[in-house]
Amino acid sequence: MKVLSARTSTLVVGGLTLISSGLGLFREASIASTFGASAVTDAFYVALLIPEMVAGLISQSLTNAFVPHFRREIQTDRKSGVRLAWATLICSTIALLFVTLVVLMLRIRLTKLFGPGFPASETRYAVQMLDVMSPCIVVSGVSGVLWGIHNSLGNFIYPALTGVSFNVAFIIALFSMNHNPGVHSLAFAFTLGVAARFIVQLVPLIKVGSDTVVLRLWHKVVPRIAVDMLPIFVSTSVSTISPIVDRVLASSLPPGSITDLTYASKLGVLPIGLLGVPIATVMYTKFVDQGDRGVASIKLVLTRCIRLQLLCAFVLFSAYVVDPLDIIAVLFQHGGFGQLDVRETMGPLIVYGVFSFAYISSPVLTQLLYSRRKNKFEAATSFLTMAVNILGSVALVHNLGIVGLTLANSIAQVFYFSVILTKIRKELNWYFIDFVKSAVWPVLIPGLFFVGGSAFVHYIWTSSVSSTITLHLYHGLVEMSVGFSFLGGFVIAFPKNVFSQGVRRFLAGTRKMAQGMFSSEANVD
Repeated sequence: MKVLSARTSTLVVGGLTLISSGLGLFREASIASTFGASAVTDAFYVALLIPEMVAGLISQSLTNAFVPHFRREIQTDRKSGVRLAWATLICSTIALLFVTLVVLMLRIRLTKLFGPGFPASETRYAVQMLDVMSPCIVVSGVSGVLWGIHNSLGNFIYPALTGVSFNVAFIIALFSMNHNPGVHSLAFAFTLGVAARFIVQLVPLIKVGSDTVVLRLWHKVVPRIAVDMLPIFVSTSVSTISPIVDRVLASSLPPGSITDLTYASKLGVLPIGLLGVPIATVMYTKFVDQGDRGVASIKLVLTRCIRLQLLCAFVLFSAYVVDPLDIIAVLFQHGGFGQLDVRETMGPLIVYGVFSFAYISSPVLTQLLYSRRKNKFEAATSFLTMAVNILGSVALVHNLGIVGLTLANSIAQVFYFSVILTKIRKELNWYFIDFVKSAVWPVLIPGLFFVGGSAFVHYIWTSSVSSTITLHLYHGLVEMSVGFSFLGGFVIAFPKNVFSQGVRRFLAGTRKMAQGMFSSEANVD
């Protein structure tokens, strides 16, 4: 199985993530067009929250704890690594079956907990759907282990395909049941999507490991994985509380506030999925390997990540802060989402743009901590971050509304980013001035060139809320084009800048990747 380079993997993973995000939006639109805003959809989203939350928490914590141990084991002794993989799969399956049984026993109480205002009919719908979707807890949890195996082996393509396969299977199942969209159709579509997500990772591993199947129920490393998993589980659980608190506080605001906050949040955190998570995914195993080679190697890898993400943050700053109007109008100003909602959504989106660097870079720093087994420190930091977010939200929501909620969340994110970065710099004996010189300064000036170009267009040609969708789209594209032109001018004018040299290497690598992507040398068998 040929392994792609880190640069190629990051590009491909980012592209597949972008495709998956587009399919996800289409999936939601298909649900709305088929069922509308009805009791069935309300029951579905409440029932969906339970298996997604339970399986997500277990899968994420198990995967992050499993990868460092498995990668070291497979590099030292292949047979021992295979035994560890089988033992982890079997033990996690048994544990997940137990969790699923508990969920089924408590399904009525859990449904009432997450949908306290439901009438009896909607509660019944949610319970019926939960019965169908409960097996997804086991399948999703095991998929997390498969995800970890692929990433440990350097095969990032199959995990990245999980989102695409899930959405495609869901959409096909939903449209195939359009003639009879009953209560269970959404639950069945979700279950089929989870099954597709599992299969797309399982089949390649069967092909690779067909000659090394070593069934083992136990391995000496399994207890270590369980110990490392606990603080990650706690940290992940804490991170799910803040969004719930935001929605509860927003419910006291004027009608439509939750919807406006939701749309702004989707746009605000979208770069994390497109830019932060793919890079962090690819870099996780790199950090594990580099940790054995010394501090200098980790500094080099992290510096490159920070430079790329800082440049992306400048692009987001230009889009979200300089001109959020065009983005919101093009994506959401349809039907019942009118001009007033556009204005209300602009405020939170601007806040996300200002603090975009902290949002994008945090996943990479978190993965670096996990690779160095600083899980307890990360969990403690997450607790403090949650406290900062909740206190800030309560203090700001009444005066600033949903902008205050977003500002509190962003301040908490900056707090988390700063604490984690300080810890990493201390671990690497990396002085702040040296960090700024190597990771921040080479990108600072070209990033400002980009923002300056887009801001120049914005302030000489301002669009209004009442402009047409076509004009908004044209205006936004012109701003971005001029911004990139200013950036290109910087690269040409200052060829010896570290960033300029990096851009040239990046473009050269991209060109080689495009030429060899479908050749036998570049493909993953």
